[in-house]
Amino acid sequence: MNFKKRFLERPLSWRQLSSFEWDKNQWHVRYILNEPTLTTPEMEFGKLVGEKLANDETFLPSVPRLKKFEVKLEARFGKIPLIGFLDTADSVQNRFDEYKTGKKGKNEWSQKKVDNHGQIDMYLLMLYLTHKVRPEDMNVALHWLPTVKNEEGIIALIEPFYFKTFETKRTLNQILQFGVRINRAVAEMEKFCESMKW
Repeated sequence: MNFKKRFLERPLSWRQLSSFEWDKNQWHVRYILNEPTLTTPEMEFGKLVGEKLANDETFLPSVPRLKKFEVKLEARFGKIPLIGFLDTADSVQNRFDEYKTGKKGKNEWSQKKVDNHGQIDMYLLMLYLTHKVRPEDMNVALHWLPTVKNEEGIIALIEPFYFKTFETKRTLNQILQFGVRINRAVAEMEKFCESMKW
């Protein structure tokens, strides 16, 4: 498969970028060969919670919601097509929020983790590229909804339910540095694809 052709058919998303940085072989199977890969119960649960927050006002009414859900972003960083979906957004407030589920423990969401989360950098870069909105003028929050796995191995929200909100900011320099990360990753993707040819 021609890397450039395949890549243009599927713009770079945060999930694709993070997949490549995590496991290049798995990325190749999913995003270049277009073969389905297994999703985890945690991923499925997170998707379900996001859909219910968007479509059911009575579900976890204390969790903040903005005017629109699953707001599609498309941009080009140089020759690289980008795509993303904001969980919830309000253009009047220059605000978007992200929802994350996940268990408590060493990898739970914290202010430091949110401040370094590349997905937010990528979305802010795309907003700057398409709408010229500087990241300093954006209001961004991540809402973490802690989960637990019960004795039957089923994932559920912690009871009594609570969530944590982390406000975060970025600078123009930070999102441009993220652009450097994108360029580097795409160059490595192409090299990796070339190495997979027998």
